[in-house]
Amino acid sequence: MPPEKSFNPSSLEALCLSAVIRCLETDLILCEVARSLQSNSLLLRKRDLSTEKMAEELCDYLAILPGTLSEMVRQKITNKVLAKYAKMSQQQQTSPLGLPLHTMTVRLLEIVLDDEVQTFDLSDFQPALRTAQFKPQQGVPEVWELLLDRCHGLRKFSLPPLLCSTLGINMSGFLKSLAQQCNKLTEIVLKDSVHDSRVLAAIAKHCPSVRVLDISGSNVSCMDILFLIFPVSAKISHEMKAAQLAKLKMLAMQPSPFPSNAFNGLCSSMRDLILTNTKVRALGAYFALKFMPNITTLGDFVFATAVLKKLSQESKCNFALKQIFYRGPTCEKIKLIGASCPDLEILHLGSDDAKRLNFKQLSKLPKLRKLTLELAFPVDIGPELSHLSQLRELQLQVPNVDIGLIVESCPLLQKLVLTQEPLRTVTLSHDKEKPILLSLEELQLECQISLNAAELLLTHAPLLKVVKLIKIRKLTDKVLEKWLKINPLEHLETWLLCYSHLTVRSVSRLLGHCPKLSTLGRLSGWDVRSWESRRLQRTWQEYQINLVHFSHKQNDVSQIMDATVSSDDEFLQ
Repeated sequence: MPPEKSFNPSSLEALCLSAVIRCLETDLILCEVARSLQSNSLLLRKRDLSTEKMAEELCDYLAILPGTLSEMVRQKITNKVLAKYAKMSQQQQTSPLGLPLHTMTVRLLEIVLDDEVQTFDLSDFQPALRTAQFKPQQGVPEVWELLLDRCHGLRKFSLPPLLCSTLGINMSGFLKSLAQQCNKLTEIVLKDSVHDSRVLAAIAKHCPSVRVLDISGSNVSCMDILFLIFPVSAKISHEMKAAQLAKLKMLAMQPSPFPSNAFNGLCSSMRDLILTNTKVRALGAYFALKFMPNITTLGDFVFATAVLKKLSQESKCNFALKQIFYRGPTCEKIKLIGASCPDLEILHLGSDDAKRLNFKQLSKLPKLRKLTLELAFPVDIGPELSHLSQLRELQLQVPNVDIGLIVESCPLLQKLVLTQEPLRTVTLSHDKEKPILLSLEELQLECQISLNAAELLLTHAPLLKVVKLIKIRKLTDKVLEKWLKINPLEHLETWLLCYSHLTVRSVSRLLGHCPKLSTLGRLSGWDVRSWESRRLQRTWQEYQINLVHFSHKQNDVSQIMDATVSSDDEFLQ
């Protein structure tokens, strides 16, 4: 018999929400059937049964809840309906009771949505193709129309990437109406969705409390950032746009100070302005950081350091930035980052060519918790990281690093990611009392590693929860058994190893030693026969264990940008 695994039942709240949604879906089916028969049924005519009144009664069920409870219930049901809608859209299914998916979703939202709903998040909705089930039914409004009509108290709105091009929807008019009618918005996520600068003008005019604006991947240029800063009409015509932008640029480049009422309200409220993969370059970021002094991040934006240099020359002041992405050949910018961004928490450093690094210049950043390095000299990594002993997350895209020196230099690491093969040998000090890896919870190695390096990482980290590896050289069942005796990995939840000589014995051993393990694999790369894999699946199907097959997705800077782009490619003009 397999050892007993820990079982986490659904919370009472989740069960109650699911029950309410099922009841609403059943009643909506009844309403739809009655609506279709209403014109032809003598019984329905005789009893004067109105489907509109039936739908109003469903709304009354939620209306009797007191204020705060009503807000919580409506929001949670909305989130659950949207999550269900997103999941079904990816699997190309229909709703459980046979009603078209789009219709069921809209009918449920008609009951739930009102001014008390503060979050509308479609970020997980990823339809592959526009099929008939996503086309609006006759007499059924679009979700967008429903949102504009009912959710004037919205605080957060999020769209998934590429939704407009995937479904063929023109979102510009909707987004301008959204900004006008939902003027309490504080977080707006519009990835790949903004293709008209007048959308930015509408947001700036009607939503003065915006703290987070994510327009990554959108067709936005440097000049469009000016619409966020200065008050302009969102109804400006295409003919007047060029002249208006030229006037605003001259105004923005003046060194003289401006009165506070000369800017849009979000200039003081804005914290996160995500410009990743847009057409915005150094000049646009210059406008943003100059007139929005509270900005903490521009996302994975390449030209941020060029702007810091320009602004530092104009005024010797510190910046509120907590995240910086820099790729360039000079260490001068690293020194600038260390001197001007005391609140920095996340830093990406890279270059087209390997360069020597001096992390002592970053030792004045006590809040730095996450560091990503690419193309640096590996000989510098270990000793230099001792200046950043407070790091919690470290990602290295550097070959031939010494893992022993890294873990000794950063004893507080909670997450370690390597994308290039490290040295096969590890170097440790003679001080055996010195703690290492006591806080490590997540280990991701997008490369093969030696047995020595793997032993160091897997036997000294008692809190490991996630282990994702490509290949461990010469790893056998006997070696893994030895490691588990040293460190039983009691907190392990995910173990993914691609290429391995491990057999079904190691599968059973891991499942037996790790009571919280819920994901194990990738078995197609192990020495496990197909019939053994099927037998394991049958044995563990009642224990919520996911035995996954091989899949691998590279995670490096190429996902963010063209590897040839450098932060120093462009100068401010």
